[in-house]
Amino acid sequence: MDTIPSINDAERSSTDETPILTDYGLSTEIITFATLDGNLFRVDKSVLSTASTVFRHMFEDATDDETIVQLKDSMAAWKLVLDILYEADAVKEGGEVQVIDCAILLCDKYEMKLVRSHLILLLW
Repeated sequence: MDTIPSINDAERSSTDETPILTDYGLSTEIITFATLDGNLFRVDKSVLSTASTVFRHMFEDATDDETIVQLKDSMAAWKLVLDILYEADAVKEGGEVQVIDCAILLCDKYEMKLVRSHLILLLW
């Protein structure tokens, strides 16, 4: 069985197409996001529910313990959003403006106001 390497396992080049698993999940209630480029993010449902009314409502209706949700958004934007959710103080810069803009759109889409505020500060 093939395993998906963790983002911490090795540095990746921009041309490497091997999917990565970024594990933010610390609790027993986990959701896994799959981005269009095949990358996976394991995230605590409680963290997302606290940050987003959209996710809170989605999880209230869910029946599975662990769910995989296919996202149509970029890995870089989700990684930035999740890094802020888990370690906002550690995120001092967001990289490319295009990634920050995409992350802001994600925050609008999923109603993540506090993360959006942090992203706006990165643009200053």
